[in-house]
Amino acid sequence: MSDNIIKAVREMCETKGRNGVVWPKANPSPFFSACMSDCLEKRQDYTAGGGRYNPHALPMFGFANIIDSLLVIRKLCFETKRHSLAELLTAVRANWHGYDPLWAEVLTLPHFGDNTPESNALAQRFHDDLYAQTRDLVNERGGAFDLGYWVYREFRFWGEKMKATPDGRHDGDLLAQSLNPSRLRRISEVTSTINSVAALDLTKCSGNSLVNILLPVNGVSLQLLDQFERAFANSKLQMLQLNCVSREELLDARNHPEKHQDLIVRVCGFSAKFVALSPEWQEEFISRNTYAL
Repeated sequence: MSDNIIKAVREMCETKGRNGVVWPKANPSPFFSACMSDCLEKRQDYTAGGGRYNPHALPMFGFANIIDSLLVIRKLCFETKRHSLAELLTAVRANWHGYDPLWAEVLTLPHFGDNTPESNALAQRFHDDLYAQTRDLVNERGGAFDLGYWVYREFRFWGEKMKATPDGRHDGDLLAQSLNPSRLRRISEVTSTINSVAALDLTKCSGNSLVNILLPVNGVSLQLLDQFERAFANSKLQMLQLNCVSREELLDARNHPEKHQDLIVRVCGFSAKFVALSPEWQEEFISRNTYAL
C-alpha cells in the first residue's frame, strides 16, 4: 500500500515537472518576479526558473488515514491473522455494510495520534520513506519538490469523492486534515496528538506542516494558553492553527447567526466569520474533535 502511494506521488510530480514548463507562457508573474532575488538580473520570470531558489511545494493530507489503514492491515492480517486480507478488502468494498463487528474491531486498534510506540514508529517510517523517495524529483523550474503536510479545502472535497478505506472510513467521509488524527478517533488529550506529530522528523518538511487544534473556550485561561503554545513550539512543530470555541456556541451561531456576527474561526488556511460559512462548512467545523487541556 505504501509503495503504491509513493508511486502515485512520484507520477504526479513527474507530470507536473513535464507539463509545468508551459506555465511561463500561460500565466507569468512579472510583479512577483520583480520582488524575487535574481529574476531581474537574469531577466527571467520566476515561473521560468529565474529565481535564486525554485522549490515546489508537495502538500499532503490524509496522513492519518494512510497510517491507520496500514496499522489495521498489519495488525489484523499479518500479526494476529484474525482476518485475511481478502476479507478486509471485501468489507471495505462493501462500505463496511454487513461487517459491523469487524468495523468495530478496526476502531479499537492503534492509530495516529494515540502516541503509542507502534503508531509513532510506523508514521515516522512512512514519513521518512515518502521524503527519501521524492528527493530525486525535479520540478518545472529545475528545483526540488518540498514535502509538506497542509491543505486548504481538499480534505473535504476529495473525501466526499473517495470510497471507504481500511481505517474504518466510509464512502464520502472526510479525510484527515494535514497532520491531524482521523475524525474516526476522538482523542481527548491534546498532548497525545502533539507528541505523535512531534515523533516525526519535521526538518524534512521544508514545505511546511501544520496541526489544527480546537480547544474549549471554557476553562482555557491566558496562562494555560501561553503554556500550551510554548509546549507546541518546544516540540519543534511548525504551524498551529488554533481555535478556542465551544460546541454549544457553534450550534447556537448556526441557529441564531444574528447573535454571533463577531465569531471568527480558523477554517483551513483561512479565517472567516462562522455565520458566513456555507452549511456544509459549518457542519465540518462543528464535527471537529474538541480537545481537553
